[in-house]
Amino acid sequence: MKRLLTTLCLTAAFTSTAATLETSLFYSSELDTPTSEVNISKQVIGWYYGIDVANRTYQKAGVDLTIKPTAIHAKNEITPTMTASQARQELGFQDILGELTETTGHIVVALGVQQGFTLADAKGISSEDKYDEPMIRFIGLSYDVLLDSQAPYNASVLAHEIGHTLGGVHSAGESSWANYAYPADTTTPCNDGYPSLMYAYTVPDWEELIDISGSSTCPADGTANMVQLFNTYGPKAELQHPLANNQSLSITVTEDINAQQFSFTVERVNTDATESGTLYIASHKQSPNLNAMEIYFDADEVSSSEIRVNFEDIYPLFDTATDNFSVYAVAKTSKEVSAKLTDIMDVNTLWVPAPVIPDTSEVSVSNPLEEMEQNSGGSLSWFGLLCLIAFTRFRLPSGASSNLSNQ
Repeated sequence: MKRLLTTLCLTAAFTSTAATLETSLFYSSELDTPTSEVNISKQVIGWYYGIDVANRTYQKAGVDLTIKPTAIHAKNEITPTMTASQARQELGFQDILGELTETTGHIVVALGVQQGFTLADAKGISSEDKYDEPMIRFIGLSYDVLLDSQAPYNASVLAHEIGHTLGGVHSAGESSWANYAYPADTTTPCNDGYPSLMYAYTVPDWEELIDISGSSTCPADGTANMVQLFNTYGPKAELQHPLANNQSLSITVTEDINAQQFSFTVERVNTDATESGTLYIASHKQSPNLNAMEIYFDADEVSSSEIRVNFEDIYPLFDTATDNFSVYAVAKTSKEVSAKLTDIMDVNTLWVPAPVIPDTSEVSVSNPLEEMEQNSGGSLSWFGLLCLIAFTRFRLPSGASSNLSNQ
């Protein structure tokens, strides 16, 4: 009986309460113009992609937290040349002044220009007492960062910044209240050999979901247990802002081979009035652009007007899709949003990838050490570059700036 009670107590101690946090996306209204250098469809798809990666990362590590989209807003007060940090701060000031009246959810994500090597930043939480009052969290996110096919590991940046908004930090020295909030790093990596989620630097050869300190495959380093932090403070954060539960738009995609088009129809739940909305289609950062498209709903109608997109406009995106980044669609109205990405390539039956032509040319093999000696007059050789990468990955210089900021 004593053993049974002990087992039950331990089970209760490690059982977490499921939590849901909703997030909104804010960007400069100038991005809605067709001539904008920043394609808003890619930014919206990237945000959804980052949410998906965050949820899969948390689930894999045993974090009982789900992130959901809740709103997408164009904002006149944000300019397209603001840095991600400046855009975040602008919205934070509006919140303090009571001027942020849009639907925000628990976490506001503001888009802006990348500043130096900083991909994103977040307003951290300075005291556990902050959980005793209503609160909106703010993240600044650089354009395109979540959909970079040349750096797919950057897709975990949103999951990292959400950790900051709950109290997670890069190192033990930064923590003032939740001592288990710092990560395993290159000194004490996870079982896969890589640092955990809250490490201050993205790891440039990561291709899988990153681990989190405190998971079964990333044992806590001392008090470094981000899984415990997420599961402890995620439910508390949920209580700080009401849930909208408005992830109710659904997209139907049909392939019309005769017309050489894909047709898109969006269904809504709130049918009270005539309403317009937006359909976004995009793939990764390096793929061609498609402009956002307006959809319309008549009063009392569930289904939107049909949007038809020619194969010749979609296929260039298919041509550049990768294993990590397919071609996706999402939609929004003023009251509802898509719950998740719709993969357009799942509907395709006609398009096929171009055949891969093998390279039959002869490749000369040389000694990199000899090349290093021959090219020592100022250029960085391949071998030297590998050495530099290895050194910077495992021996970060003191005073090096993080590309993941917590302010």
